[in-house]
Amino acid sequence: MHISNTDKTRSIEDSMAIQIIYLDMDGVLFDFVGSVTKKIEQLPEIDLKKPIHKWFGMSATKFWKYTDTMEFWTNMGLYPGVKTLVERLNIKYKVYFCSTPTLCPYSVSGKLFAIQKHFPGLHRNFVFTPAKELLVDNNTIFIDDRFQVTEKIDLMIKKNNCYNAKTFLVKRAWNRSQNTFEDIVNMLTR
Repeated sequence: MHISNTDKTRSIEDSMAIQIIYLDMDGVLFDFVGSVTKKIEQLPEIDLKKPIHKWFGMSATKFWKYTDTMEFWTNMGLYPGVKTLVERLNIKYKVYFCSTPTLCPYSVSGKLFAIQKHFPGLHRNFVFTPAKELLVDNNTIFIDDRFQVTEKIDLMIKKNNCYNAKTFLVKRAWNRSQNTFEDIVNMLTR
């Protein structure tokens, strides 16, 4: 295999660049399921093969109506300790919040207010997209709670030969990961 000087230079630049960490919001930093459970006043029956509205035994339309306010998205509860963990990541990496907007018209603006409220020093570092895999480059790290998302990102990493890029799946009841958010932060900040 022949590597040109341009490829060598690009490889060195890629390895020296500050890596960007894209942090999912709902399920990694914010307790979306807990907030919905509190609002609906019903415990979910989590089934990895079913969409979230089925966990609560209702239609998608009825389920998403519970989240259809600015206040819901702005006031979702944070998981314990995430502020400190995000601060630790921000020392070594460029941290961005990366979240998928729902069909609820208030989800994006509410999530933005939540970032401003809980992470004021990072209030301009956000990306809202249903296609997180399009953000993949050689200097990206993704932390998410949904296997379907990390799987798409991993496919894009392979397709684009971005072998410095990484994905981490945060342990939650709806996936089979063994790593907590704190475990992942510890690995990344050694």
